[in-house]
Amino acid sequence: MEKIKVFLVDDEAIILKGLETTYSWEKMGAVVVGTSRNPGNAVAEILEKQPDIVITDIRMKQMTGLELIQEVNRQAKKKCLWIVISAYRDFEYAQKACELGAFTYLLKPIEDSRLEEAVCGAAKTIRQTNKSRKILQDYEHFIENNRKVFENYMISKFSGDQIDEEEIRTANCSHYILVLFVAVLDIVVMYSDMEVTLTLNRVMTYVILFVAFRNILELAALRYYDRQL
Repeated sequence: MEKIKVFLVDDEAIILKGLETTYSWEKMGAVVVGTSRNPGNAVAEILEKQPDIVITDIRMKQMTGLELIQEVNRQAKKKCLWIVISAYRDFEYAQKACELGAFTYLLKPIEDSRLEEAVCGAAKTIRQTNKSRKILQDYEHFIENNRKVFENYMISKFSGDQIDEEEIRTANCSHYILVLFVAVLDIVVMYSDMEVTLTLNRVMTYVILFVAFRNILELAALRYYDRQL
């Protein structure tokens, strides 16, 4: 299993070194790909290294953890999960960080079990999201690869063109596979313990199908008008 990439940000050298060397990242299925004591410089490093998780202190001199989250999220093409570190006096900052999309927060001093729980929870969410995205990408590729056969069959249905028996059999087979694929997608999403909601997947599925049928109708209309000319 591919390791989860972690980036650490804290303007206190001792705490940053402790985060990097004290905890068992290997046990958590993670690897530290970078550290930074300057949150301003950390923005460019995070954008370059594209970590899956960023663990950052909430209160730093050059830039707060909140500002760091906002700036990276504004520029990054690949979104990462944020775990913020907070002292009790900064509890409101931690709450605001979560409102900005932070995965969770940890209170200082950080217990090993709490850090492991947070990192493993974030890693699980990342892997589930990637798995869901892969399913949807495969689904889109399937539709694209079978689009011509399915469109030709539907156009023929709408326009009254004659097609031979073999083409009908092929088109119907493609249609049934498409329906089966939608059903399988729902079942996989429902029972794979994904954080991405079933509703989101269904919306994306229906959007894809809507675009496909729109193309079919457009092509059918063009073929109909061509025959009228």
